[in-house]
Amino acid sequence: MVLASSFRLADEQRECLLRFVRRGVHSARSIARAQVLLQCGKGEYAVTIAHRLGLCVDTVHCVLERYEEGGLERALFDLPRPGQPRRFTDQQIQRITALACSSPPEGCARWTIDLLKQEIL
Repeated sequence: MVLASSFRLADEQRECLLRFVRRGVHSARSIARAQVLLQCGKGEYAVTIAHRLGLCVDTVHCVLERYEEGGLERALFDLPRPGQPRRFTDQQIQRITALACSSPPEGCARWTIDLLKQEIL
């Protein structure tokens, strides 16, 4: 594990991080991670950085570990998460959409979720 006080950034990486922080179109989490790397690059200690940025010391160490694993990209951004599995197949979605776009049953002004459920099941 890299110690925050012994961490060094190349000049081009520092410039990249400064542009990243100044542009302000990124998530607050990513900007905080960039600030951690910038502070570490100045030779600050993890405890000082954590206190200054309002973070946990473990967060500072985690950012440094992620930097070791995959560079700036890995340190700044989370990996994609798998998310919840889809509940319906493409065919089921097409069937429901076609049904919802058709005329509603007699006596109803429009399709409701309950009507769709009754018709599908």
